[in-house]
Amino acid sequence: MKEVKFTKGEWRIEKEVDSIMITDNSRSRNFIAKIPSHWINREGNARLICAVPDLFEACAQVVHDYEGDGMENMQARDHVFYELCKKATNKAMGL
Repeated sequence: MKEVKFTKGEWRIEKEVDSIMITDNSRSRNFIAKIPSHWINREGNARLICAVPDLFEACAQVVHDYEGDGMENMQARDHVFYELCKKATNKAMGL
């Protein structure tokens, strides 16, 4: 699998007066994103952004496991699930 080029690890929400900041969980609190206070659904969007590392890891694990099994025993529904996960991970990796 191609190397993932985004900030790894847990991301967290930090509420500011005029925005919501998304940072990593490191000691230096690296900046990931800023959501201005005037955006609609900003808290929900912030939670979704924070879930990105976990969602990517889950999808990547599904793709890895299916490809590791040779995919010959995959059911039609499994194939759809696999393709959705593969599409998401490829998009995240810029493929």
